[in-house]
Amino acid sequence: QYYQNGFNEARHVLQAVTDATADGPKGINSPKVIETAYQEAYQATLDAQNAIKNGSNTDTVTDSDPNNPHDNVYKEAYKLAFDSNQASYMSGAKLFAQGVSSPNQLDMQTSGYNKANDGYHQAQQYFASLDSSLSINQKIDELNNQFNGLPDIVKTNKAYAVGYQSYIGSLKGYQAAIDNANNSDEKNKYAATDNGDEVSYAETLREGAAYNGAVDAFNDYKAHDVASEPKHKDDPTYVAAYNQAATDVANKVQSGADSFLSNANYTINANPQGIFDQAQAKGATDASDGFNADQTLSQTDLSAKSKAFQAGYNAKTQALNGLAASSGNARPTDSTAQVAYDAAKDARAALANNSVITDFSNKSEVYKFIYESVVSDYQKGMNKFKAADNSAN
Repeated sequence: QYYQNGFNEARHVLQAVTDATADGPKGINSPKVIETAYQEAYQATLDAQNAIKNGSNTDTVTDSDPNNPHDNVYKEAYKLAFDSNQASYMSGAKLFAQGVSSPNQLDMQTSGYNKANDGYHQAQQYFASLDSSLSINQKIDELNNQFNGLPDIVKTNKAYAVGYQSYIGSLKGYQAAIDNANNSDEKNKYAATDNGDEVSYAETLREGAAYNGAVDAFNDYKAHDVASEPKHKDDPTYVAAYNQAATDVANKVQSGADSFLSNANYTINANPQGIFDQAQAKGATDASDGFNADQTLSQTDLSAKSKAFQAGYNAKTQALNGLAASSGNARPTDSTAQVAYDAAKDARAALANNSVITDFSNKSEVYKFIYESVVSDYQKGMNKFKAADNSAN
């Protein structure tokens, strides 16, 4: 009889844990088994679920009233329920870290997913409020300080921490791409496996996703002069990093082209490492190639070139237009042609006054090119004249 009673009690406990996990609080008032052990275990399961949601990471019951401790049925049910529900809760958090859509159910897995989402967006909102002059690494430090200052009930919730650190991981990945576009360690983090530490796993995975998204966007832009086709469209962290890098890289390429054209003494980085430095160098190099290309390209051929190349090519075209106009007094309307026109006039005046300059630190590439062209042509003419004069003598 005692054996049978123990067997039935254990069976009721297991059933209560299963039922409470599936049905939640709504089943407490309509129990499927009218037995004390069942109802006690059912309540223990609900308590365990609430403890998990409130940041508890231990499956041991702490009696709030030592004079009225929980009995063994409750404690065993609590432990069983806590362990199984915690596993489900954290599996939801890991789904969030993996970029998977929400299970969208009324269960602990979805609760874990939602709590990770809460942590992620809290970090994101705090990041957005930080001073824009801070570097990404400084902002990451601020985010960590913010997390450490959260109430214990929040920061001890591992699902929340998964989400919060996921966002920090995405920042680290993007910064890593800015630092080095050929970092195999960062690239491989996108294939990270769960090492048992869900928070570390989430941060590593999101770091890899952001790194790969940013680098892929740079490589796409480098190959096609545009980045608009992310490979992993179902991964929100990858896509966000890809789209951000697509914009940032385009701006850096434009900056490189502008820097080359606006500064006659601009030095192109010969060994750029990260996506920004490489994009800046690409813009400057393409603009230089376009500027130095023969002015024989058709519009069709020119349109097949990068935008930075076209900018350099078109600047050269207008420079030559300005040079041609400088033989008269009709100043061109195009701003680049005007620079060339002024440079040609300045060069001729300097030649007449024997005050030719060689320092173009405050001048543009167009100004330097036209100025030096006028001086060079004059010197060639003088040398030819002197050669002819010497021949006649």
